[in-house]
Amino acid sequence: MVKFFRDGDSGVADTILPVDLGIATGNRKALMGIFEPGFQALKETHGIEQLHFHVPPGQSFFRVQKPDQYGEMIAYRTTVIETLNTRQPRSGLEWGWTGLGIRGVVPVIRDDELVGSVEIGFPFGKQFCEDLKMDWGPHFSTYEKRGEVFA
Repeated sequence: MVKFFRDGDSGVADTILPVDLGIATGNRKALMGIFEPGFQALKETHGIEQLHFHVPPGQSFFRVQKPDQYGEMIAYRTTVIETLNTRQPRSGLEWGWTGLGIRGVVPVIRDDELVGSVEIGFPFGKQFCEDLKMDWGPHFSTYEKRGEVFA
């Protein structure tokens, strides 16, 4: 069992959820039943846009926000691969299938065996910068030029 989502105001109960069993048995429907209501609450209250499950060696297993899109290899996702390789949580700003996002990834372990990982993601873009301005005052913007390394 995995303890997940302890945020009291997120609309998700402080509950023990059988995430590990859902991943280990390939039961996407069970994961949808468990997470879809809470995901909607997180989306509405906190702007969370991704809740994504992965399996070794780095394959998309289930996206709550797009349940019919899964199966592709996501080896380009450093946070996911590092979590699967080390069994340690990882977080950061990273490009993914849905764009640039602030992501947190944690391992999912069943009977001391790694069965996968789960990720929660928040979009990093125009709305994020507008929210920062509203909360803090100054204007914020981001710029990324792909293909070049800036030192």
